[in-house]
Amino acid sequence: MDKTDELTTLREEINRLNFIRDEQFRLRKYFTDNVEKIKVAVAFLFDFTTDDEKRDYLKSLISTHAEEELRAQLEAFKLGRELGYASTQPLTTHLPPGEAHFNRIYF
Repeated sequence: MDKTDELTTLREEINRLNFIRDEQFRLRKYFTDNVEKIKVAVAFLFDFTTDDEKRDYLKSLISTHAEEELRAQLEAFKLGRELGYASTQPLTTHLPPGEAHFNRIYF
């Protein structure tokens, strides 16, 4: 399967598996930021026999990715504080609507 076929398969599965709009957005962003992971994800999708298993697998990718992004931003926050920098930008401006759990964290 070539890269175009892999991307098409992934897109079809994301659209078919009844994700909510926010989850679709986060999955698309995840694979846009991690193009090299498309091939592996598509290969694993064929290992699952039910739509629930496929959906759970894809959801696990975005929950882990969001946690990693938040950790990275918190580390940047700590480093900025240590260096004496401050910002008026909210920590969560990069998150899609509905994902700003810590809406007023500033660094």
